[in-house]
Amino acid sequence: MNKKPSKYFPSLNRTDYKNCNFLCNGFSLKPNEKKSSKNASMASKLLTTFFLIFFVLDIDLVATSMTSVSSAVEVLSDSGYLSMGLTLKLANQDLNLEDWQELTLFAPSDQSFSKFGQPSLLDMKYQLSPTRLPGETLRNLPNGAKIPTLRSNYSLTVTNSSRFGGKTSINNVVVQDSPVFDDGYVVIYGSDEFFTSPTKISDDSSSSSSIPSTTSSTGSIPIPSSATQTPPSPNIASDSTRNLPNRSKPVNRFNIFESASRLLMSRGFVIIATFLALQLEDNTSGNDTKITVFAPIDEAIPNPTTKFSDYVTIFRGHVVSQLLLWKDLQKFAKEGSILQTVLKGYEIEISLSGDILLLNGVPLIYPDLYVNDWIAVHGFNQMIVTKEKQVDVGDSITVLNNGEQEEEGVHGEYSSELGDYGLH
Repeated sequence: MNKKPSKYFPSLNRTDYKNCNFLCNGFSLKPNEKKSSKNASMASKLLTTFFLIFFVLDIDLVATSMTSVSSAVEVLSDSGYLSMGLTLKLANQDLNLEDWQELTLFAPSDQSFSKFGQPSLLDMKYQLSPTRLPGETLRNLPNGAKIPTLRSNYSLTVTNSSRFGGKTSINNVVVQDSPVFDDGYVVIYGSDEFFTSPTKISDDSSSSSSIPSTTSSTGSIPIPSSATQTPPSPNIASDSTRNLPNRSKPVNRFNIFESASRLLMSRGFVIIATFLALQLEDNTSGNDTKITVFAPIDEAIPNPTTKFSDYVTIFRGHVVSQLLLWKDLQKFAKEGSILQTVLKGYEIEISLSGDILLLNGVPLIYPDLYVNDWIAVHGFNQMIVTKEKQVDVGDSITVLNNGEQEEEGVHGEYSSELGDYGLH
């Protein structure tokens, strides 16, 4: 009985076997060369498609991880944590937060920034944990549990007690137990205040039983194996150097900027204060640059729809690299002087209208809002904008280049969202 040739394995005679050709990618039979070639081509296409899908998915996962912090910044801004969003955006450049595969951030409210001022980078590390704590995990942490932070050798302590009304508490600060943001990599929780510094926690623990000692047998949350790379620590002032001198030069000028920032925070200049506090933290090279900041109130600055790079540009367009008091500005106004800001090509014309001092036509409302030997701050109800079209501006770096002017080529096309404000 003759069997019907199989669709995939046709009958071969002796001659057919002699004509078999073995190829590097398999073998083909000459009588069925076209079919085999077609099958091989299909297999090749399937294999290529598989690798392309795998490659795209891999890139997508990496891209998701790399943009988590950027997404968190936008969410913070939209959720009523603008100060923390700005701070995180700037701190990311020094703390290299994208290097961590997982992060948990505890974000104080804008009111906390107004009350306590801008945190240093060292204090910012105390608000960040190199591990992901989903809502359920955070809610189930036992009292006294330790949460690792980016600040080396310091951890946060869970301090739940009846006096917090059953709410989650860390370092005696109430924390929301539902995340503001969670993309699987970065988790953000709102908190009533900044966490108490490690020094104060240590002092309190010796006299209060509400915070367990570091030798407690209560379990601690380990740093995950994925978080093995510790971002480099920037040069910032130590806690012992943060007492402000009385018009004398400090060891680190960050002290002076922190003091100015605190004042601005309390007067409704939160956005400018945030940038000012973080602007020169790494300026410890002994450079004697003095600056003047023309600070518009928050209501005058375009809101949360604006890109954060635009906020940076706005700040740089309101800073000049010289110390100018009210009396100096009056003198320059009589001379019709023009000031060059740290934003290359962005100039401010000083003039008088009667006895009112104008900067590019914008009246100065709060002269000498803050003054010391290295910084002067003057307040405005409006942004200082150009009368004529000036240099295109866009993304710019955060530090003031140790007092040097902005270099050419730093700016790209400026966001059209600021078109009405004349900064394009």
